[in-house]
Amino acid sequence: MPDEQTTDWLPPEAVVIRGGKMKRGPMEKRVKKDRRKLGFYGLSCCSLRDYTYDELDALARIAQMPQPKLRASTVGRIRDAGEGFDVLPTPSENNPAHATLKLPDPPSDRDWEKLEEIFDEPVNNVAALEEGR
Repeated sequence: MPDEQTTDWLPPEAVVIRGGKMKRGPMEKRVKKDRRKLGFYGLSCCSLRDYTYDELDALARIAQMPQPKLRASTVGRIRDAGEGFDVLPTPSENNPAHATLKLPDPPSDRDWEKLEEIFDEPVNNVAALEEGR
């Protein structure tokens, strides 16, 4: 089995979710701040190796995502966006599904457009709605 910290840990069919509507401005600020911490441009997301689109709601529950809207893609779609795009597992004690969506260094205008294209339109986060968030 691949090491958890390698890119091979998450298969192409694994679903990747981000909370919110993924507006470019706030994401740009976040990646610049996180680059100092991570050593690369990256965004928080959630993904687990055995979860596909069919388990999107279950993954949101595991990750305890509070946002009322989610955007989804797959590891394969993200990697296929081009050089520099990847999804790395970065689980925490509070969120075993936490991952980091790695971006090209630095992300170009076209990279931000690709990011918008590879994620589906926002959908309701059923887990957050059930909990009244």
